[in-house]
Amino acid sequence: MKQISALIAACSLGLAAQAQIIDPLTGSLSKYTATTVDDYDHLGQGLSFTSSAAGLQANYLGAESNVAEQAMFLAPVSSFSTAFTVGSKLYVNVAVPVSTTQMDLGIVVASTVTPAAASAENNYDSRKTFEWASVSVRPSQTSVRGGTVNSGTLTTTYVASNVAADSVSKLFINWVSANVFTLGYVDANSVSHDLYTATFSGSSTVGTAIGFYGDLRDAGAPTLGNFTDLAIVPAPKPADIVSVPKPASTAPAAKSAGIVIPATGALRNSPVIKVPRGATLDVWTNSLALGESQSLMGSGTIHGSVNAVSGARIYAGTDGTIGTNAITGNLTLEYGVLIGLDLGAKCDGANDLITVGGDILFNNTTFHLKAPDSSADLDTAGDYTLMTVEGNISGSVAAMWDKPPRNAGNYAIVIVGNAIKLCYYPPGFKAK
Repeated sequence: MKQISALIAACSLGLAAQAQIIDPLTGSLSKYTATTVDDYDHLGQGLSFTSSAAGLQANYLGAESNVAEQAMFLAPVSSFSTAFTVGSKLYVNVAVPVSTTQMDLGIVVASTVTPAAASAENNYDSRKTFEWASVSVRPSQTSVRGGTVNSGTLTTTYVASNVAADSVSKLFINWVSANVFTLGYVDANSVSHDLYTATFSGSSTVGTAIGFYGDLRDAGAPTLGNFTDLAIVPAPKPADIVSVPKPASTAPAAKSAGIVIPATGALRNSPVIKVPRGATLDVWTNSLALGESQSLMGSGTIHGSVNAVSGARIYAGTDGTIGTNAITGNLTLEYGVLIGLDLGAKCDGANDLITVGGDILFNNTTFHLKAPDSSADLDTAGDYTLMTVEGNISGSVAAMWDKPPRNAGNYAIVIVGNAIKLCYYPPGFKAK
């Protein structure tokens, strides 16, 4: 028997009661350990972390002279009252002043609480001796940046440009699945932005420690900034699963049966709404309001309209598996909604698809795309159909490769008639 499963738990950052503060960062910091992991001028520790009524603060100690000085301030996840586990999301309020001083301030998830310190033995750079992923604010370059060490390889190329320091209100780390973390930031308008996803090996112990990251490269800043209210939106528990069976009858009178969501229904607070193949989620009367941090996925049918706010995610199938998500009514997307699609090796083969029976309103909507193999070319024989729409199409779309193919630069997302397609353009041609 087919079922519709709803995981009932925290659905958005806006529901403050569901985001559990694990450390206000205004008191004792005894559970954290500070380690200098990059000491370019070999002068020893150049920054420190202290707490006050204003929160956790990163301070310049006066030991550096315009060179890199990176430190981590880590605590074991086991030391907090609410566990940071697969399916949960770590948030922290951040306040970094606008400045021309080159510095970074952020959060980090790591494989150990006590990494090796920078010393002569490791050429004063111990960052590659353990695994970690970070997201931080860099005011001097008006950007949010990410860095990670995965199996000994350091990557620091994740950058969101034109982001003023005082426009970043929160940083987050989302523990998506085993050894997979998505890191990003929330802007002053409460819009959530994914910066990058880090996937570690199956033997990795990343997730053992969480904490803070500071990088000072200029002696002009006595204070890098401060954090308040480290919080976790917990992972849903198996006991919170609500399952509604698919109706046994397929007679016309039962075609709209399934699950009807009242105005205050439980699905409103579910982080994941999954409609399996063959099942129908009936929202014709009320429509489905998809909230911040909620995900709609599966290969079933949503009978009615869907209104998605910033931070919501819509997948065809699931994130990582191929499927078709059918919405019979209208689809309205606020700015900041993420559409996630997995592509197959052949454009006319198995690929993710979203179908809309009514009108669709985009708002500079970004399609996050995954190729099957980043070391191979995507099919060039034709275009990939990402979405079909029976009604009117309004607004603009863009594409971002979460897993790019080798020939990613030859593709562009285009609205063609009543479809949204990923179109191939041979080398030398440009999409219009």
